Amino acid sequence: MSDSVSKLLIEKCGVAFFLVVILALAIIAILHFGVKFDINEFIESRKKRHRKLAQSYCPHMDLIPRRDNSFQVNSLFYTPFGTPNWFCSRCGAVLPYEPDQEKIKAKATYYLNHPKAYKKAMRKYNKHAKKSL
Repeated sequence: MSDSVSKLLIEKCGVAFFLVVILALAIIAILHFGVKFDINEFIESRKKRHRKLAQSYCPHMDLIPRRDNSFQVNSLFYTPFGTPNWFCSRCGAVLPYEPDQEKIKAKATYYLNHPKAYKKAMRKYNKHAKKSL
């Protein structure tokens, strides 16, 4: 703005109005040229991030108690007919190879020896699974 126009606005309307006009023009310029925010994109990326976190916390197995105070361990991975991929039926994680049975057994014995760790992993899985919906 030229000096004479700004002096005229200040004399006629006051300093506060002049500052509000300048601030409004600055906000419009920033929003028009600089910041593009899409709320739907933000929500989708947030859901995707929580889905990945839920898959990372999922133990991919069920510990089922038996009557004789022991536990049965069931792996949740399955492979649909005609595909080489393995899917977790709880979290939807995809493995391009068959899960290693030795790793599953090691993870199961760890969770059987540390039930609080299993509960903590399931709590974190449930927290992120809820946020990913």
